[in-house]
Amino acid sequence: MRRSVINSLSSGLRRGSFALASSRSTVSRATITRSALPLRQAAAPLRPYSTTRTSQTPQKQCPTCSTSLPPATLLCPSCSSLTPLPSTTTHYDLFGLSPPPEGPFDVEGRALRQKFLKMQQLVHPDSFVNKEEGQRKLADTLSSHLNNAYRTLLTPLPRATYLLSTYHDIHTDADTPPPETHTPDPAILMTVLEVREAIEEARTEEEIEEIKKENKERTEETVEEIGRALEGGDIEEATRAAYRLRYWNGIKSAVDEWEPGKMVKMDH
Repeated sequence: MRRSVINSLSSGLRRGSFALASSRSTVSRATITRSALPLRQAAAPLRPYSTTRTSQTPQKQCPTCSTSLPPATLLCPSCSSLTPLPSTTTHYDLFGLSPPPEGPFDVEGRALRQKFLKMQQLVHPDSFVNKEEGQRKLADTLSSHLNNAYRTLLTPLPRATYLLSTYHDIHTDADTPPPETHTPDPAILMTVLEVREAIEEARTEEEIEEIKKENKERTEETVEEIGRALEGGDIEEATRAAYRLRYWNGIKSAVDEWEPGKMVKMDH
């Protein structure tokens, strides 16, 4: 019976979300342990990590005064006009950061926010309300792009998802089911099932806080694993760890939305 529950959960996970009916009659409450839960080794060979982008634009020209500029320049220093970003400009280019393995996976949040606020001051639409229509539209576009880049790099899962997608065409976002080579190990599925059951059975804030603590430890371990893998060029392991982190983030969302007796739904 437990195997059938796991199979059902695995199928739901591959579709992108799951909301199981109560499983207390089929699975007994188990002690939730924080253990290493590796995914199956992928059959495919390791893909080399390279952050070289062959289409990268070395320079661009200001459309207003034709001054040559670095591609990630937002505001031309010669004429104070906004300049569009080349399509090859990455979030890392925009913030002047180096992606792993050249740079670290971890991003210092305070420094990133300081850069973000300075750049937003340059492109904020309110500063261009009296400019020509082209500059007003470009301000909206650049401000939105900058917001998205900041949110993506700020937290580990969106950052890892972006790195794998941008530099390796590996899509681990919630809308893309895991490929057969990254089918989750049953131990991970059982951990998710047990945590879900524990959340449903919880009646006090103290019980929920304990679940939060254990999940936070799992999450921190997995983030470190992603960092080591990306910085060491092990893309297969980084991909497996990114999928694991999706599951732990799903648990966090469920815990944050907890109410006594409320049905638990975990998205990933």
